[in-house]
Amino acid sequence: MPCALRNSLIRLGAIFSLCLVSHAQCPVDSIIVKGHVEHPIAQNDYRVRVQLVYPKHKPGEAGEVTVEDAKFQIPVEFVTAQSSLFTNLPKRCGRKPQTVVITLLSGD
Repeated sequence: MPCALRNSLIRLGAIFSLCLVSHAQCPVDSIIVKGHVEHPIAQNDYRVRVQLVYPKHKPGEAGEVTVEDAKFQIPVEFVTAQSSLFTNLPKRCGRKPQTVVITLLSGD
């Protein structure tokens, strides 16, 4: 087999292997939180913090956004892979937050 053809087949095999690995991973999902502040005080330096909480009160991903015109919107991404004690088992992709905690922050 010519050397150039063998190198092309090796590269093709490596690309195919990477594609298989990428399909084996669990997807990243997101929650979009939209809201508004009903009675804002004259100052307009509010921020909103969103914290995802998983079963057994385990804290997860979080994000912050500035409130503009008394409204806010923030996407929070999370990985759906569930951890397992046994690493040789296939990954399950059903991890979802149970609660979303929204906190209004003002000034410092």
